[in-house]
Amino acid sequence: MENEQTSDRKLSFKDFASYEKNPSLGKKLKSIGIGDIEIDGGGLSIVDEDDGSIYKHFRVIGKKSKTVLDRKQFTKVYNDSFPHIGELSNSGVKMLVYIWGILTPDSDVFFIDVADAMKKCGYSKVTSIYTGLIDLLGRKLIYRSVGSHKYFVNVEMFFNGSRKNLEPLQRLQDKLDGKITD
Repeated sequence: MENEQTSDRKLSFKDFASYEKNPSLGKKLKSIGIGDIEIDGGGLSIVDEDDGSIYKHFRVIGKKSKTVLDRKQFTKVYNDSFPHIGELSNSGVKMLVYIWGILTPDSDVFFIDVADAMKKCGYSKVTSIYTGLIDLLGRKLIYRSVGSHKYFVNVEMFFNGSRKNLEPLQRLQDKLDGKITD
């Protein structure tokens, strides 16, 4: 089978196919769908036609129309984080990827379920989890919180969602909109 390593030989670079066009764009992306944009009392909601989920609610003046939605979970990784990520140990990389997978959209807080992390990272010892966390903490990719297994994302390095939705930035927007005078 193409690109499958056998026990007799290692794969070389030339064993992998090359393409004229990106093959991942040639198939239907399952996470892409159509959603309605609806205005309700001066607000705008993006509603998924498949399951009725409301993705965002905005205060705007506009009209009813359709939009393309990407439902696939993602995490933005900012360029400032690249040097820090490049220096991570194997444990640090595994824990960072684990964290990216558990982030809640538009939240800077996450919780580590040690048993789940051990399973998903392929570790048999809890010390490997903490070795990775220490690496991430030391490079200021994450921060410890008061409380057990609770951490904060360094939103200057990576984030799942729009940083504009974080409380300090939302308060700034509310101030600009005249909602608060503080």
